[in-house]
Amino acid sequence: VTCLEAGQAVLLEGPAAVGKTSLVAELARARGKMVFRVNNSESTSVQDYLGTFLPSSGGGEEGASSSCTFREGPLLQALRQGAWFLADELNLAQAGVLSLLAPLLEGLGFVQVPGTDRVVAAAPGFCFVATQNAAHGGYTGRQPLPSALRSRMVEVQVPDFAREELPEIILRRSEL
Repeated sequence: VTCLEAGQAVLLEGPAAVGKTSLVAELARARGKMVFRVNNSESTSVQDYLGTFLPSSGGGEEGASSSCTFREGPLLQALRQGAWFLADELNLAQAGVLSLLAPLLEGLGFVQVPGTDRVVAAAPGFCFVATQNAAHGGYTGRQPLPSALRSRMVEVQVPDFAREELPEIILRRSEL
């Protein structure tokens, strides 16, 4: 939490289903912060992070011209609002996505929207959190993060549950 409040990006790594994503959501909620999220997969694109141009009509009137408007994605929304951004399963992201994140994680505090002259700076309070399962833990499709990127985040290893904790976890979850 201290790292996030100081503006440091954080990487939570651990086994599947130990609550990494839930932990981020709960910490943000307790601090009154919104969380914007991208759940990475092999097909996640830069557009999933930044947004895309969508057609907008001229009101549906005959002869009205159509145009496109830019709909911001979750990363741009989080940057502008000073919210938390969660890159879930980061080591499933493609190289293009990782390249997009590099300036942000290098402490420059902005992202550039490819193909435009738009540069979006992080508003005060913005936090970047990533989660992932270990690349070597038998999880399909995961690749080790490039060391240049990984070294830009404070890494926290999240352990698996102890067997004796499971009944309590299940009981608490069922009360929700």
